[in-house]
Amino acid sequence: MADMRTLLVGLTDYRDSLLRHVKSLESDFDDVRRVWIGLDDCFAGNAADEFRPIWQTADDRFKEYVERTTEILGVLNQRIESLEEADRTIGLDD
Repeated sequence: MADMRTLLVGLTDYRDSLLRHVKSLESDFDDVRRVWIGLDDCFAGNAADEFRPIWQTADDRFKEYVERTTEILGVLNQRIESLEEADRTIGLDD
């Protein structure tokens, strides 16, 4: 069962890394979003009219990325829980 133990450790490491990645991206994107909100209040003219839909597209895509990554994290958690249950039941180290 050493392969299952290796899989469990690998999946757990990947999940933890992905979670840190998403949290870091969310924090960074929130910083950019706050700056954009401040800029948008005083931004005017053709440049503003052209940039607003570009920003909205970026914002929408980021939200979609986070949603899909959250789905991946859910699948990883299910797999990890199954392997942990197998470890409790039959022992992966045996």
